[in-house]
Amino acid sequence: MENNTRLETTDKTNIVTYGENAVGVLACSSPGESRTCVDAVDDEVSDSNSYEVISRADLKMNGGSITTNGTNSYGAYANGEKAYINLDYVALETGEHGSYAVAIRQGNIDIKNSSITTKALKPPLQKYTMVESYFFPMSPRYQNKIKEYQLMHQISILKPK
Repeated sequence: MENNTRLETTDKTNIVTYGENAVGVLACSSPGESRTCVDAVDDEVSDSNSYEVISRADLKMNGGSITTNGTNSYGAYANGEKAYINLDYVALETGEHGSYAVAIRQGNIDIKNSSITTKALKPPLQKYTMVESYFFPMSPRYQNKIKEYQLMHQISILKPK
């Protein structure tokens, strides 16, 4: 079975979330394993379906902003092997403890010409599973990788004052 989904927004789109465990934008595809689309990056569930669902989820945001105001929230979350999020000229802002600007679980997120701002203390910017993170943890040895990533993808990361 195949079920593909595509969403594209314009520069007038502003997304604001409140409350715990909220997601600004979510691209979720079933990766065809014993895993389905779940709320948190670390959650895993057993496959109870007798058939395999192969789906692709594409989300493209051109301009605008994503703001999360609750704890343990994600600005952009790509879940599944065929989940793709493309953010271009988007301002991502997180404000609470445990909130991530970007979260990936086997998915793909491309960020260009955008900014990531966080107001949380000791902010985690990105959360990955099954891939290396260049932003988390924020140790001195990652600083060069961050600068390299910023130059390659033309994003800016603003630290709290």
